[in-house]
Amino acid sequence: MSRRRSSTLLALAVTLAVLMPTAVSAAPPADHKAEICHFRADAEPDAPLWKLLAIGNRAVEQHELHGDGFPGRAVPGTDGAYTFDDLCNPVPTDSDQDGVPDAVDNCPGVMNPDQSDRYGSEKGDACEDDSDDDGILDVDEGRICISIDGVEIMKIGIRIGCGSTPPATPGGASNIAVAHGFDSEAYAQNGDNNTAVVYWSDSTAVAQNGNNNTAFVDGALSVARAENGDNNTATVIGDMSGAAARNGNSNTATVDGFFSTARAQDGNHNTAIVVGRNSEASATAADGCTVEVSEDFATMACP
Repeated sequence: MSRRRSSTLLALAVTLAVLMPTAVSAAPPADHKAEICHFRADAEPDAPLWKLLAIGNRAVEQHELHGDGFPGRAVPGTDGAYTFDDLCNPVPTDSDQDGVPDAVDNCPGVMNPDQSDRYGSEKGDACEDDSDDDGILDVDEGRICISIDGVEIMKIGIRIGCGSTPPATPGGASNIAVAHGFDSEAYAQNGDNNTAVVYWSDSTAVAQNGNNNTAFVDGALSVARAENGDNNTATVIGDMSGAAARNGNSNTATVDGFFSTARAQDGNHNTAIVVGRNSEASATAADGCTVEVSEDFATMACP
């Protein structure tokens, strides 16, 4: 090899050595810190069970297996009823931040601090979507009528409908009427906290002329009347049946069957119950009378 060529190769090698970066040994990745709520199994009786700790990310899985949690997440073992705050103190979970814990919030997904429930369906008005609780959203109902405190909230595909009046007492509980089904009727009126609900066609529910009266029908061609007193309840589950709790206070009439009748009326604290077909129970013109019929084609009345 010529001397000139050797000089050229040496110069090239020097140039490459200058241009190439110096190799540096790679440092191990940093183990970033994570905050956990550590369960203190050995905590004193009056000491917090959970302690805020900062640990390496690599240890998180091990702590989770131990039963530890994380700030801002559900407390382990509480089924979501409690959540850790930033300092790992368990507090009742309040998903919508309305000041009412989810466990007792009637609308946990929407902020409603007043917990208003005018429909009486146990679901807050703020997230009401099935006011008659039949599993079908109000907007999809084929035939429904809703009236609250004299205001017709909704009427779809129903010929007769429903009616209510404002509470008789200023600030009193709402009167609520819900009719579901063609040619059904529901009326809640002339008092406070009266509720009338019908689930099927050609039936009627009336709760009126008093306070805290409830009339409920789940059947076709049936009638339930709770009226002319306070705390009366009339319930029909079945077709072509009737229940009347009226003309007194705290009367209860219940039918669970077809072609049957229950009357608890003209007195106080009377109860008439029918479970069967083509039967009748009458607790009338007395106080504290209870009549129960649990067979078909039977009739019973107070002595």
